[in-house]
Amino acid sequence: MRNRTLVAIAVGGSLMMGNLLAGNSLLKDLGIDSEESQKAAKIIYKPYAPPAPPAQHSSAEGLPPLPLPVVPLRRTEKKNPPRPPVFIAKIASGPRYNWDANPSDTRNLLRWMAANLKVHFSGIKIPENKIPTDPQTIPVLY
Repeated sequence: MRNRTLVAIAVGGSLMMGNLLAGNSLLKDLGIDSEESQKAAKIIYKPYAPPAPPAQHSSAEGLPPLPLPVVPLRRTEKKNPPRPPVFIAKIASGPRYNWDANPSDTRNLLRWMAANLKVHFSGIKIPENKIPTDPQTIPVLY
């Protein structure tokens, strides 16, 4: 009984709505059959275009910046090797032309030692007043 009542109301409602829209009713003055409503009925509505896929980012661009003053080293970046121990010191006494007549003499000696004796040492230039008293620190003074 209840289903039959709903069907009757639905059929009766649709017939009454058809009569109302046909112009034989109170809805005529509301503008449902106006020119603007007829233009709007002819418009074809299209769905929005799908959103564009996200841009490709490398993984480093998503990381927050490191706190300053830290500078990260790459894993492939090697540190500088330690300086070889000092073997020879050239003593600076007086004007430079007196004691440094041949500036590359200690460098050539150390290069020869590295090539022929397979030992690596370094050399320095020190003033007269800074000569170390311990021969363990600098074995050769020149």
